[in-house]
Amino acid sequence: NDRIFSLDDVTFLWYRNNPLIFDSSKINLINSDFIDKSLKEFYSQEWNRCRNFILHELQKKPSLGNFFHNSVNKLINLTIAAKVGFNIPHTCISEYGKNLLPFDKNHKTIAKPISELMSIKYHNHFIDMHTVEVCKKDFSKNQLDAPTLIQQKIEKWIEIRAFVLYEKIYSMAIFSQNDNQTSVDFRDY
Repeated sequence: NDRIFSLDDVTFLWYRNNPLIFDSSKINLINSDFIDKSLKEFYSQEWNRCRNFILHELQKKPSLGNFFHNSVNKLINLTIAAKVGFNIPHTCISEYGKNLLPFDKNHKTIAKPISELMSIKYHNHFIDMHTVEVCKKDFSKNQLDAPTLIQQKIEKWIEIRAFVLYEKIYSMAIFSQNDNQTSVDFRDY
């Protein structure tokens, strides 16, 4: 908001989801007949280096979260959760549909992205990559386009999200099961 402050004024940093995002649309305002695409890329890199320096300096402060180590890997998290004693659903990952077919025999199952959620534009629509319930007829014996994470569906009476902060576990409840639209994935609106 055009506020100027000194990095020395910051006493604590809570990093959560992409602060200091450079607005590349400003570069697009430059007349493209006169400015080469590579020059626009250069401007973008200059802004990103400045942002990374600011974040580097801020990370020297007491903090929660880290811009430079911010990606979440569900597979690593599932492994860690099982190792420390959490019960995790039966899980299968494969890029081949034939490997997923037997998984569905005795369980209701869900499919979810391994990576972060993103919206994919398809013609005039967006496809949201949420967790969905799947059944055997949804799988083919052919190779899929990408690895697929399939888990045993656990019917919930409440959804609990747990966070580890400074070696302590904190939990919160989401009452997503009360709405049919959000019963499988609370982000599905």
